[in-house]
Amino acid sequence: MSKSLLQHYYVHILLPNKHRIKSLHLSNPFTVDFILSSSNFLSKLNRLETFIIDHVESKCLEELLNHLICLPNLSSLTITSIDKIDHPNNLYIQILRLPVLKYCKVSFDEDYRFEPLTMATNEYSSIEHLVIERGIRLEVLHRLLSYVPQLCRLSCQSLIGYDNLSTEINISMKNLTHASLDLCHVRFNQLECLIMNYFHKIQVLHISGKASLEDLDANRWKQLILSHMPYLRVFVIRFIYHPGIMYNQLTYDSLFNQFNSQFWFERKWFFDYRHCSKYGRRDGIFYSINPYKGKDYRLVGKMNENTRLYHQETNLNSVRHVYIYGEQIMNDCVNYFSNSTYLTLYDSFSSRTRSFTSILNHIVPLQQLTKVVIDSHSFSFQKLCELLRSAPKINSLIINSAILSETSSVSMRQSETFRSVSNTNNITNVTIKDKSELVDKL
Repeated sequence: MSKSLLQHYYVHILLPNKHRIKSLHLSNPFTVDFILSSSNFLSKLNRLETFIIDHVESKCLEELLNHLICLPNLSSLTITSIDKIDHPNNLYIQILRLPVLKYCKVSFDEDYRFEPLTMATNEYSSIEHLVIERGIRLEVLHRLLSYVPQLCRLSCQSLIGYDNLSTEINISMKNLTHASLDLCHVRFNQLECLIMNYFHKIQVLHISGKASLEDLDANRWKQLILSHMPYLRVFVIRFIYHPGIMYNQLTYDSLFNQFNSQFWFERKWFFDYRHCSKYGRRDGIFYSINPYKGKDYRLVGKMNENTRLYHQETNLNSVRHVYIYGEQIMNDCVNYFSNSTYLTLYDSFSSRTRSFTSILNHIVPLQQLTKVVIDSHSFSFQKLCELLRSAPKINSLIINSAILSETSSVSMRQSETFRSVSNTNNITNVTIKDKSELVDKL
């Protein structure tokens, strides 16, 4: 949006309706700067309930939050910063002081050298649902939780375990029933401490990350659940592990078989493991299967012959999102996901495969797909064009920048497939991972 158009929009639409606006979304630094320079406009939005700020510069955040403190109805706040926050404590305090805030989602990189907040004593927030999208240290989370006694749902997409939690914790989280944690360098004893202190009322727990042997100890999990999570009804885990010389696959097989017991069966918590080779490294994935709704399905590879984990088959008709980890797995698949609309492709895909879309169409209905993610360095641009031609309803596409290396080819530009896709695709949202120049647009 140009400056003149934004000015027109502000004068003729926003200002005359400032007392009617309930939701506002600022999507780039330019619009944020403009709004902040517009004579306390934000502080006059008395009916504003939902405020979303994307791609904001950190230098603007404190001023922006100062304008929000007087809003009597602001219950939902989403902030995404484009650069690192040097002093996040000030921002946390400003957010926590918003008087009626219920939902808060923050996404910014912190300077990990800063000192965490002091523990809350007599100042508390009304936040009930907290989502932290980027990295947050364990000790910082601990301090934050002391300010949100009404918290019901917590999601941390990168919980960093460099700190040790204080042993003197006196925080009551009587309302916390849902938690989702993606762990980064969090040791199992640290996770135990977090669970023992905060998760007594937890009902739904999702845990993911890279696993140590302790993370895969079924008996330790059993005791933790029985002693400290008596209300837990949904338990979903997804751990990546690395078989090697010190701990080979037989070691992991022994651990996995511990999950083959009555305790897990009677709760309908079932698990499986697969091997995959991503970017040349052989990893394993230990994960929950048939997790309650069954909307996701991962084609990772053939089940290891030593596996004896009991499980039930997912209802294929309920699957909406299919993950395929490599071309060989795709070739071996015998399932058909008739209602899927979302496809994610990982790992290796040969550029020479002539029947790629034909094989894929026997797994997912290409005509129904609306979103595709391709996280592969070997996926060719030609194959992408073939996929887009066979799946004309795709409106959202996420790809690796390596795929675009072929766009400068004259023969590719002149191909019938490329010309057809250029004229007929319905894509409105494109995300390109890694840095690369986009030579042309589809």
